[in-house]
Amino acid sequence: MAPGRRDGRGAGQRYRRRVRSVVTDVSVQPDDDGRLVVGWTLTGPDAGVDVAVGPRPDLIDHANAVTVGPGRRSLRLDETGRWRVYVSVSPSNGGSGLVGAERRVLLEGAVNFRDLGGYVTVDGHRTRWGAVFRSDAFHALTDEDRRRFRELGLRVLYDLRSDSERVSHPNLVLEDETLRSVELFLSSGEDETGALPPLEQLLEGSGFLLRLYRGMVANGAPVFGALLTGLASRDALPAVFHCLWGKDRTGVAAALLLSALGVPQADVVADYELTEQYRSREDVTTALARLEAAGVPPEAALGVASTPGWVIDHVLTEVGERHDGIDGYLLGPAGMTRRSLDELRRLLLTD
Repeated sequence: MAPGRRDGRGAGQRYRRRVRSVVTDVSVQPDDDGRLVVGWTLTGPDAGVDVAVGPRPDLIDHANAVTVGPGRRSLRLDETGRWRVYVSVSPSNGGSGLVGAERRVLLEGAVNFRDLGGYVTVDGHRTRWGAVFRSDAFHALTDEDRRRFRELGLRVLYDLRSDSERVSHPNLVLEDETLRSVELFLSSGEDETGALPPLEQLLEGSGFLLRLYRGMVANGAPVFGALLTGLASRDALPAVFHCLWGKDRTGVAAALLLSALGVPQADVVADYELTEQYRSREDVTTALARLEAAGVPPEAALGVASTPGWVIDHVLTEVGERHDGIDGYLLGPAGMTRRSLDELRRLLLTD
């Protein structure tokens, strides 16, 4: 056999031996018994996977990973002693793996606390798990909640509420040498005394939210810029930002952040809509009662208290059209620098 032909076949064999599997998706969901079920999607040769867990992405215990053989695509975890679990799924043949977790962070006194990790961007990156969280306020935290707060390793808490809200609903998070609070006021349509917006505006129902969000984007641009610039600092992560219910001010801030990171608009809208699923019935009842006591009919009150995807979708589309994309808004009215925006993406996106 000619030397050239033998070399060519050997190169092909060597290439085939280098083929590795790739984990393209990881899901972590509770089953009916409350235990977590990890699911994954695998491409390439099926050599099985190694599943490892930890309380934070940087504390995953790879040394004690569980090996799952070829052909399986899920594993029921026996992690009954952990309240928050991040899961790494990696091909046993050395291919590329992924980290996954539950979207919601389970706390008793803050029901709309969510991890913004795991979203796929338009250019194939993913938002980093355990780095930035969005939430409602922390005025009802229990002692166990505060312990869990510490386990997340949070360094900065960004409070988007007014002074009157901070007085009436003071956060029960204790600042120390590792956690600091930054106050960044965004208007929710109420005045400084906490009074509701004019009745004629509230009668618009969900249309009021469109008016409110447009005002936030226009008048609160420097606040959004300060928030995202703050998140672009390594010593500020992990971080959480929140308002009172984690719906409007937090919803717009999360939408702008995810858009800046390159998450498709449909997924940004879906994240906004998750508040409808996670916020407490008590919060909704309280909000509706307050609106109806102010003379807002039930149907309009439901619209004001909801999270309709079309509203945030419309606002994001307007931002893109008026500022030639999200970068134009952040580098223009929001006052971010190109360096901060690039650093934000470097810190919050995985390769």
